[in-house]
Amino acid sequence: IRYTYEDEQKITMVIAIGQMDLMISGEDVIDKYVPRDVVKPLDEVYSQAELKMFEDAGLVKYYQGKPVAICMDDSEKLNRYYYYVGEKTDHYYVAFTYGAHTDLAKKYVEYLGY
Repeated sequence: IRYTYEDEQKITMVIAIGQMDLMISGEDVIDKYVPRDVVKPLDEVYSQAELKMFEDAGLVKYYQGKPVAICMDDSEKLNRYYYYVGEKTDHYYVAFTYGAHTDLAKKYVEYLGY
C-alpha cells in the first residue's frame, strides 16, 4: 500500500480534531507521528502493572525513553482477517492518540488479543 502526502495530511487532520483514538500501522508510519506529539505515551493509557506485561513480553516501542506503541505482529485476529496482506513493513504497531475515547480504544486492543 502506498502512503502518500495526501494520506498523511488526512490522518493528521483527523488526529488534530480528536476523531482518531488509535492507529494500527507499520512502524514507518508510527515513526512519522510520534515526534509530532500526537501519540499518547502508553503510561498515560495503561497502569504500571499493565504496561509491565507488555514490556516483559518485549512488545513496547520507545521514543526518547517514553513507551509510545505496542507491537501487534502476533495478533491472531489481525492475521486471521488479513489486516497485514499486501503490507511491506517489519513490524505493526498500535499507538494511542489524544482522541476522546481512549477507554474504547483500549478495549479494542484487548479484543485484538493484547
